[in-house]
Amino acid sequence: MIRDYAQACAVLGVSPDASKEDIKKAYRSLSKQLHPDSHPAQTAMVKDAYLLVNEAYSYIENYQAAAGDPSIQNTGRIMGSPLGSHVSAAENARKKQRFDAEYRRRQQKHKEELKEELKQRQEDLARTKKEREILNEIRMIRLAQAIRLAMSGYGKNTGEAE
Repeated sequence: MIRDYAQACAVLGVSPDASKEDIKKAYRSLSKQLHPDSHPAQTAMVKDAYLLVNEAYSYIENYQAAAGDPSIQNTGRIMGSPLGSHVSAAENARKKQRFDAEYRRRQQKHKEELKEELKQRQEDLARTKKEREILNEIRMIRLAQAIRLAMSGYGKNTGEAE
């Protein structure tokens, strides 16, 4: 789970002050390398890495949309004086807090959905296991009936008593 902008950048292998184009290039390169269709033998491991790269890129896009592109945040200042209007550090901090809160809420919702899916799959697996056990019992009963039938016919054909 990606917790902050720097971590998301680290996953993509770019610096936190990288431009949008550099971030996009890194994302496309990694997603192409890690796409599960490119690695059919290692799907689980590659899929996890692919999903992490997608999550990191999504985090960066959302962060930049909410707080502005960090690569251009301080370009409105020359020698410490602001040029034109700019967003204050407090406003950026508030936006970041709102973004982080929304991100955590979405992550929690995603976790709950995954837990529900896992629970459903476990129930399906248990049901499937029970069905296999029942089918095995049916096969055993049919086998026993076939043996009894064969043995009853054997005794009649040979003249032996049952």
